[in-house]
Amino acid sequence: YSEITTLRFAAVNQGMANTGSSYILPNKDAQPVAQATEIQVPAVTLDTALKDVKDVQLLQMDIEGSEPQAVYGAKKLIERSPHLIVVQEWSVDMMSKHVNVKEYIHFWREKGYKFGQVREDGVQELSDDQLLQKDLFIDVIIAKDLKKVESAYKMVHQ
Repeated sequence: YSEITTLRFAAVNQGMANTGSSYILPNKDAQPVAQATEIQVPAVTLDTALKDVKDVQLLQMDIEGSEPQAVYGAKKLIERSPHLIVVQEWSVDMMSKHVNVKEYIHFWREKGYKFGQVREDGVQELSDDQLLQKDLFIDVIIAKDLKKVESAYKMVHQ
């Protein structure tokens, strides 16, 4: 998370088919969906949890719209990880419940990162306008060198 705190978490009940759709409640007034139970969970930042890790090369996230908070809690880790590639679920609708998505895009852009989507013919770079489309729900690659990601992808899929 972006800070060390206790979070309100909507835990999808075990009887449901997809317990992976549990999520952080975005504000004090939000209520969990009918199939979920609210629980309190301790949260730490990635910078705290990984303080002894020199650098990372891959960060994969699918955390129901809370990806920006995880990133904001990993600023030091990101700074010391020059070859970092991030793969995350991208949903403007889910992320905007927690943060300003334009600011999140700007966070990465000012560090020299680009956004891309893996397609059959390679990696397509995405513009800010494309990233801000409300109906966009894809996995996004965030990297400084999308061509390097594309080359690796093509080597694996030949």
